[in-house]
Amino acid sequence: MSIVLESINLFPDQIKQAWEEVSNLKIKASDFKEIKNILVAGMGGSALGARVVDSLNFEVLDFPLEVITSYHLPAYADSQTLVVISSYSGNTEETLSCFEEAIEKKCKIFILTGGGELAKLAREKKVPAYIFEDRYNPSKQPRLGLGYSLAAEISLLSRLGLVRFTEGMISEVINYLNKMRIEASSDAHSRDNLAKKIAHSLKDRIIVIVSSEHLIGASHAFKNMLNENSKTFAVRFSLPELNHHLLESLNFPKNNKQILKILFIESEIFDEEIQKRIKITKEVVEKNDVPYTTLETKGRTRLTQVFETIYLGSYISYYLALINQVDPATIPWVDYFKKALKAPAHEKKR
Repeated sequence: MSIVLESINLFPDQIKQAWEEVSNLKIKASDFKEIKNILVAGMGGSALGARVVDSLNFEVLDFPLEVITSYHLPAYADSQTLVVISSYSGNTEETLSCFEEAIEKKCKIFILTGGGELAKLAREKKVPAYIFEDRYNPSKQPRLGLGYSLAAEISLLSRLGLVRFTEGMISEVINYLNKMRIEASSDAHSRDNLAKKIAHSLKDRIIVIVSSEHLIGASHAFKNMLNENSKTFAVRFSLPELNHHLLESLNFPKNNKQILKILFIESEIFDEEIQKRIKITKEVVEKNDVPYTTLETKGRTRLTQVFETIYLGSYISYYLALINQVDPATIPWVDYFKKALKAPAHEKKR
């Protein structure tokens, strides 16, 4: 079995490990009782947990939350701000910069990491932290260990009483994903495997993911995996916002119908107005002769559908990588960029 596929298969186990270990950490909730807002500083997969929570804000989130994917914290960050510093590797330079600013601003800080410089700083400065051992991610690729950052952030915010998630909700998610694992298995024939079917339908296409409400954060994760695992150009838009601009873009270039594929991620739990918008949006797409396909989530709850979308998306990205005949484990251009960024000035000029 591919080491990448093995990591994908173990996604439910990652969630279980991170949820349980963070739940058992010695954290004094009283130290965080003055919190008025939440910032999560992280890049790529390390920020996805916060994106998921933010997409569920109308249901479970009682405090303002902002995802920081840059070098700096906003000016309003202060002693009543919880800053979650999230980096799988522990060496992400943007996130380390945010950590230093959080110290300067006297914010409440919690670190989520698999090691590296952040783990060292957590120990040196005695900052509360979850330093995880990624035993269910044999690939050791951060994007294939999403279960750790996702579940750890959710578990932490639950422990501190900042979001309304329960152990029962997470158990339902894990049980549902374990059933999905069998259905999406590489052993399942393409005609019975939804992930394989969708992957084949996306071949040689620029993928436009359309979703809404609680699935926005999960769709972002799906897009990232298509980019990195499948080496495929994919973008994400959400309803109702896209109805105010994107529909006018379908006409040009004239080969849109040959190069685009719109993937609607739908849910019966969506607001009725959103479901109405999806139907009409599809009509506009059809009138412009742009092909589309639909992924209908089946989970009973919003949280289950979130993890369902991420899990199915990871399988789709893996099967599309095989179709594209690329290695889903390596990210050569991202590695090239990081190496060039660290090169001395005289080397960059060459």
